[in-house]
Amino acid sequence: TLTYTLPFKLADTSVLPLMIQKQPGTNANEYIINVNGKKLQEFKLSADKTLNLNL
Repeated sequence: TLTYTLPFKLADTSVLPLMIQKQPGTNANEYIINVNGKKLQEFKLSADKTLNLNL
């Protein structure tokens, strides 16, 4: 589990880019992206991935 708090406030209609990099030699780990208690995405990371989270 990783928890991150932004050091600034976003506008209610903001899009937040998030890049997750797969580490070489690791299996495809499962990720669940939650924002403010709401599940936005769930996936297995088999390659680097960039998400644009609509907040």
